[in-house]
This record gives sequence, C-alpha cells and structure tokens, in this order.
Amino acid sequence: MTLESNALVTLARQKTYLKEESVDHDTILEMLINGVSSFFDLFADRTTLREQVYSNMLLDGNGKNRLYMPDFPINSISALTESDVELTEDTDFYVYSRHNQGYLKRNGGLWLAGQKNIDLSYSAGFKIVEKIYFDAGATEPAVGDTLQGATSLAEGVVTKIVITAGEWGGVIKASGWIEFASITGTFQDDENIYKKPDSAGIMVVNEPDTIIRIPRDLELACMQQVAVEFQRQQKSEWGETSRGFPDGSVTTMIEEELLPYVKRVLEKYRRVSI
Repeated sequence: MTLESNALVTLARQKTYLKEESVDHDTILEMLINGVSSFFDLFADRTTLREQVYSNMLLDGNGKNRLYMPDFPINSISALTESDVELTEDTDFYVYSRHNQGYLKRNGGLWLAGQKNIDLSYSAGFKIVEKIYFDAGATEPAVGDTLQGATSLAEGVVTKIVITAGEWGGVIKASGWIEFASITGTFQDDENIYKKPDSAGIMVVNEPDTIIRIPRDLELACMQQVAVEFQRQQKSEWGETSRGFPDGSVTTMIEEELLPYVKRVLEKYRRVSI
C-alpha cells in the first residue's frame, strides 16, 4: 500500500504522532491516511486539498467579473485562453486566492459567457515539499540536479538550496537544507550524497526530514482523525457496518464521526458557496 497523491500527512509524521516505531502497522496506517484524506476532500467540497496540476481544464464563462476556480489556493496559472484568445496574468486578469476560495478577476471587463469557452492550465492546492538537512557541503549542486544517497540509494531532483552556515568548499563547509519535489526512497542520517552521474560525495546528510507545506492545523487534524481510526481498528471496535478503511473506502464514514477539533478545522477550509 502506498500513499495517494491527496494524502495530507506522511507516514513518517503520522508514526511520530502515534509514537509508533515498528513497521508492523505501516500498511494499515497508509490505508487510514488515504481514507481520512479522501473524506476531508469530500467534506471540504474540493477535488483535493493537496496540490494538483490541471492541464486544459474547460470552464464555462459566466459573464461576470469574477471566475471562481474549482480548486484552491491557486499556486500558478500556466496558460489561459478565452474563446481561443490567449490572456495574460496581471494584464488581462488577476489572481485572488485564499485557503477556502480562489477566483480570477477580469481586468476592466467581464468573462465572456459561454459553455467550456475558458481553457485553463493551472496548479492549485496545498503542497508537500520534501527536504533533507546537510552539512560538510563541498560542492554546490544546482536546481534540477539529481542527488543520490551513497548508502540508501534514495534520490530526488533538487528544487531549492538553502545555506544556513559556512560556504561551499570553504574552511567551514556549507550546511543547510535541500528541497525536492519528491524523494524516492529514504535518505539516511550521516550518509554521503553525490550528484548523479558523478561518484564524488558533495555533502553529508545531517538530518533527513519532510516539510509539510499544507497548513499545520489541517495536518494535525488529519493526524488526530487517523489516530482515532487506528485505535478503533486495533481494538476491533468496527462493526460489520463500519467505514471499511482497510480497503481504502470512506463511503460509510459520516460527518458525525469527526472529532470536534477536526470538524472545526475542516469548516475553515470548506469551499465558500457562491
């Protein structure tokens, strides 16, 4: 079992919350994270709360100044045409985005009314960005480089480099962190890292870690609800009509089963009805 693209918490952080060190329950925890995350999407009236990239999404022009997006917050607009006419951000339209609402405001006019006359490619939703801390930095990598652990063979493509002390190849070597869009495998503490396809080590892992770029209260809400479902599963408290989380289903989970804190958090991120 693996985590789905809409998962709101990583397995490692969920296990930290539960103080769970063994791998015996990893599969059920991944199922629960997937199930709870999907229910959160449903409750919030979103396609997904996690970031997704949409290409050539067709929307109906509404003849109004504001065109509301199906998912948000809006992270970037890569292309937009209106009735086959290409429009430019900050010239033809402006982006307005919040945690529970996102819309495009036409500059000095209205969106043309029509069926599927708006062709939009954009990314929206909350991000998870993976990173590792490092020290003993000898050679600076570049954004786009693929880094690999010498022992773990974990690897990822660099999206950001942050130096907090020292300098590359200096007397006090660089330390800081590297961000990746995603990491395959798990980097190990104190292992050497090299840049593919080179074989020379360029830094040492100081601490493998994952940054959650979704709102902290939303992550905590997911961890709390997963913890409750996990405890129920361990105690065999689910009856024959239970939600069926072991197969990933959330069809029988109902709103009343949410923890009070969880429900208050989700109300904050629920889609605003227009």
